[in-house]
This record gives sequence, C-alpha cells and structure tokens, in this order.
Amino acid sequence: IAEAIAASDAFNVDTQVLVNGHHDPLQQAKTMPAVVIIGLTKTSQQELEAFSSYPADARPALIVVGSEAHSCLMRLSMQAGARDFLNYPLNPRELNAAVKRITADLKGMDDDSETRIVTFINAKGGSGSSFLAVNYAYICQTLGNKKTLLLDLDRQYAPLPQYLDMRAQASLFDALYAVSELDELAVEGFIARHSSGLGLMASNLNLIGEEMEANIDEGAALTGLLDILLRRHDRIVAEVPRHLDEVGAAMLAASDRILMVMQQSVPDLRNASRLYSIMTKDLGLDPERIHPLVNRYDNKASTDIEDIRKVLKSRQVHTICNDFSNASESIDMGVPLAELNPKAPAVEALHELNLSLIHI
Repeated sequence: IAEAIAASDAFNVDTQVLVNGHHDPLQQAKTMPAVVIIGLTKTSQQELEAFSSYPADARPALIVVGSEAHSCLMRLSMQAGARDFLNYPLNPRELNAAVKRITADLKGMDDDSETRIVTFINAKGGSGSSFLAVNYAYICQTLGNKKTLLLDLDRQYAPLPQYLDMRAQASLFDALYAVSELDELAVEGFIARHSSGLGLMASNLNLIGEEMEANIDEGAALTGLLDILLRRHDRIVAEVPRHLDEVGAAMLAASDRILMVMQQSVPDLRNASRLYSIMTKDLGLDPERIHPLVNRYDNKASTDIEDIRKVLKSRQVHTICNDFSNASESIDMGVPLAELNPKAPAVEALHELNLSLIHI
C-alpha cells in the first residue's frame, strides 16, 4: 500500500511499523493521521472495531482495501466510516485518486461551495432533457473525473437506461421505501454500473406495480436516500418529469442547480415561464439555482437568448448547439455521445456546461 501511494508525487509518505500489542491502528501514534488505509486480514475485525470506538468526528478518514473473501467485513467497515473501498490486486491509480478526493475534502478544496446535485427538467415535452442529463452525467464521470450517479425519477417510463443500453436491475422507488434500512454498502444493490463507472438508479419497468407499498413520506425518503448516496459519489445528476409529484419536488429542493431544458419557440418559452413560476412561487425555490438551458440552439431563431433572459428574469442562459445527426446516432445505439464521437460539437458544449457549474 505504501508503495502504491509513493508512486504518486502528490504525497510525501512516511512508513512506520507499530508493534504495540493492540489491534487499534491508532494506538501510540505520535500524531493523528489524516487518512488511515486498512488492508483487510484475519485480524481486521478487531482493528475495525477498535477504529469504530473513536468518536466519529475524531476519527481520521478511512480507506479499506480487500477482496471478495472479505465481504463479511464490509458492513463493519461502513460502520467504521470507510470513505472508499478498493479491491486487491491494488491499482495505484485508484488508491491515489481515493486519497486525493479525501485530502481535497480535508483541505476545503471540495467543500460545500461545489455543485453536487444537478437536476434536469423539460420545460416542454421533447426538449431533450433525457439526452442531455445522460450525456452530462457521462462527461462528469469521464472528462470531469467525478464519481457520478445518474437518477431517473420517471417511475412510469424510466427513459434514461436505454440511452446507455442498460437495464435497471432493481427499482429506485423500492430503495425509497427501504431507505431506513440502507447504508452506503446496502444501497449498491440498487445501483447499476455502466462500463465507464457511471452509476444509474431508475425504475425497473418489469416491476412497475410491484414496488413495496407502505405509508411513507416519499419526499422525506428521497432526502434520506440522497444523504446516503452523496457519501459515495462526488456528483448526482437527476432528471425529473415535468409533471411534478412529491418525489420530483423534493429532488428539485435538494438540487444545487436546476437546468430547465427548452428550445427556441414561443410555446417552449411560455411553458418555461409557467414552470419557472411553479418552482419559484409554489415550491419556493431560489431563482438563482434555476438556469434555462436552450437545446439545439440556433442563433438565427426568432426567439433569441435576450428574449429568454427577459421573460425568465435569468442572468445566465446556457446553450447546447444543434448536433442532431450525432445525437440521433448516439440515442439509437445506446452509446454516450462522448464515447461515440468525442469531438462532436455537443460534447464540447456539455463539457463547457460542466465547467461552468463546478462552483456555485
């Protein structure tokens, strides 16, 4: 492990062998470390129990390295507050990336000022919110180097998996009903993973009508679920249906940025104005968090950016160029556009959008 960390020039590594007669990895340590990395062995249960005995706010950040043979210790690792789990054989790049994420948190480089939750919503049906949400999430995961989770809150149609040629194995909405029993480990059973590492939670269309039934506050359950998911992800990207329900309203309330997707037409602008009013007046959302996003932008259209700014009282309007041919091929193949054609104009536009949303 020390060699893997030392392979990066980002850290200075001091190795100290502690022979202290205790299972506590912190026993007799002269200074409290910023990060503790535990390689699971036959004595790890006692080590993790000793580590857990420290108050949560006094424990260093924890990274656990193990294998499938140590699956019985994973829940104990979560109770000890593990921030990341890595598998043997250890990949130095993965270990260094995990340490960098944690040290950035500790130094305040990745603090609450960073955008963590971005939600897309169509102002008018067919504006392209699903395509943009999926491809934006993929770019966050790959080009943005953020561990990203994509949430599809359309419980009836669940369109997002098909853009990635994936299928939800479990239902996002079952996770809501089971949230009181979930932790960072258990919630992984509800997440499908794309080959890029991008996570996906959506309604399983084969299970519609079979989800657990219980008398719960779905909005509060979503808030609890997001709290669990944010412990394991740098960024959450969601799409909310424009016909808002309790879950959709809670998702918007939790979002750092809301991208209201529209096109340059009078009906789109009217619908966007109505949706903006619902979000700001009925739901009480901060107007500064709501950003119009014009898809298939045409600088020759009769409805221009200035019209949109005036009607929606928005200082910042984002645009995605009209890249219809590439977008259509991406959708039909179920392959993210940045993977299919990294130089496509829409990829560059989405990457610029990501950079502009990094900090609030």
